[in-house]
Amino acid sequence: MKKSLTLILLALATFGNAAHALPFQPNPDAFARYMNSVKWKSGTKVTFSNLSDCQHMKFTEGREGYNCWLGYATISDPMGTKVCEVRTVYAPYNRDISYETKSCRWK
Repeated sequence: MKKSLTLILLALATFGNAAHALPFQPNPDAFARYMNSVKWKSGTKVTFSNLSDCQHMKFTEGREGYNCWLGYATISDPMGTKVCEVRTVYAPYNRDISYETKSCRWK
């Protein structure tokens, strides 16, 4: 009985956490690849590179988030292409991903 209960609890924990897991490995390179695959609503193409100073956050019930505070974003839209420093890039478990930049320069 004890072994069965342990297996059931382990299965619930595993499948319960999977529903809120990140869609990428929690490291800067995998996060950049994931962010680079995003189709932004505005039609803007954003390419992230050299992400660092990142944090993998774990919340209750197996929910996760990932945030980086340093790196670069190359942003292309109908006005042209600019390279910006990243202020923050954030992928929370239950909301739209987002990014903020600073110190941009046109290419």
